[in-house]
Amino acid sequence: MPNKTKGKSKPNWYCINNAVGGGPVTILIYDEIGYWGVTAEQFVNELNTIDAEEIELRINSPGGSVFEGMAIYNALRRHKAKVNTYIDGLAASMGSVIALAGDEVNMAENAYYMIHNPWGGCYGEAKDMRKYADRLDEMREQIANIYQAKTGMDRDAILQAMDDETWYTGTTAQDAGFIDTLTETLDAAACYHGTDAAGRFGKAPITIERASVDQEPPQPVRHTRLTAAKLDLLRQEDNL
Repeated sequence: MPNKTKGKSKPNWYCINNAVGGGPVTILIYDEIGYWGVTAEQFVNELNTIDAEEIELRINSPGGSVFEGMAIYNALRRHKAKVNTYIDGLAASMGSVIALAGDEVNMAENAYYMIHNPWGGCYGEAKDMRKYADRLDEMREQIANIYQAKTGMDRDAILQAMDDETWYTGTTAQDAGFIDTLTETLDAAACYHGTDAAGRFGKAPITIERASVDQEPPQPVRHTRLTAAKLDLLRQEDNL
């Protein structure tokens, strides 16, 4: 059954395919990370049940919660299996961080990869605002560490790219060192509209702005579907 969000039906963009004949387990993250999308608790619980030598993680996500995404990234890095990540449509924001959890990062030629600074909001007096700003700066540094470790880029160049909200095609992402292998063009809808991410990005390519998630979600032959997350966090939680 589709998830329900504010009275509207939302496709199930996430599932785990059981390994067949000793092959790799395939995990899809086709949703916003956190809230009514894929949460760290859901993901890690499912991940810990996997006893396979190889995991294929396929990503088509606009990002989401920094805390949720970082927990997913760390869980993937800890897993004993070899993890290969595939960017099928969009790996933006925190989705771009999770993509780098792979031992090998693959990206479709027509996909997009986007990095920017973490953002969020809080309530309170001046000292609360200053503390929150410091928190965002700390998150920025942690995320930049991951980007730099993968690409080997100069620190200032990484931070500038984050400041600029930089969008990469498959080719430019490979040139920058974010991905290892460029794969064939896929017919995958970018998960951009249909979430609050639609108003979050200021420099999205026109092909992303026109994308829709109205197509049918993936239907694996055998899978364990993750349940919808409860909206138990305030919407001002930190996002990327």
